Amino acid sequence: MYHMANPRDRVSLEALGIMTSLPVIAHEGLDYLFRNRVAHRVRVEIAGRHLDFYNTHFHHEQDAPGNEVRREQAQKIVRWMDGHGWEAPKILVGDFNSPPGTRPIRIIEDHLRSAYRAFRGQEPEATIPTPLMPPDEWPADWPKHVTVDYIFVSPSVRVLDARLVFDRPHLSDSALYASDHFGLAAVLEFD
Repeated sequence: MYHMANPRDRVSLEALGIMTSLPVIAHEGLDYLFRNRVAHRVRVEIAGRHLDFYNTHFHHEQDAPGNEVRREQAQKIVRWMDGHGWEAPKILVGDFNSPPGTRPIRIIEDHLRSAYRAFRGQEPEATIPTPLMPPDEWPADWPKHVTVDYIFVSPSVRVLDARLVFDRPHLSDSALYASDHFGLAAVLEFD
C-alpha cells in the first residue's frame, strides 16, 4: 500500500492510496499547494518494463474560482508527468471533479485518453451522485447525474475492457453504497 496524505489541516481525514502487488520502482507525491489536494505516482515493473500509475483528487468547489483551480491542477499534473518522460506507459486515475468536455479534462486529453470512452464510445452516464452524497453538496447548475471520475491512459496502452463498478447498493440495504461516487474499472494492456 502506497499512500499520499493531504498535507495540511485534514491530514488525518483524507489521503490517496495505491495498492499493488507489482514491484514498485518509485513512489512520490505532488502537492498542488491548495486546499489539501495532492497527487501521487508509483512506477511499477511489469515483465521487465516500467509503467507509471498516477492517482489524484482535484478541488471540489463548483464555482468560477474552483474551475480555475482545477484548470491549474490539470496543468500541474501534466507538467509533472512530462517530468517523468513519456517513454513508460502512463495511467492517471481519480476524482477530477470536472464533467466531460470541461477545460481540465481537455487539458489532460491533450496527452491521454479516457479508457472508458475508448472502450465504450462515451463516458458513463454518471459517477455521481450515489445516495450517500448529501443533497446540499450537489451544485445547483449541474445536471442531476454527471461523470467526474476517470481512468486516463497514454496512447501505448490498449483498453481491453472498461466498466462502471460499485454502482449498485448492498443487497440488504438499498441506501448503502461503497462510496458517494461509483467506481470505474478497466483491463489494460501494453507492449
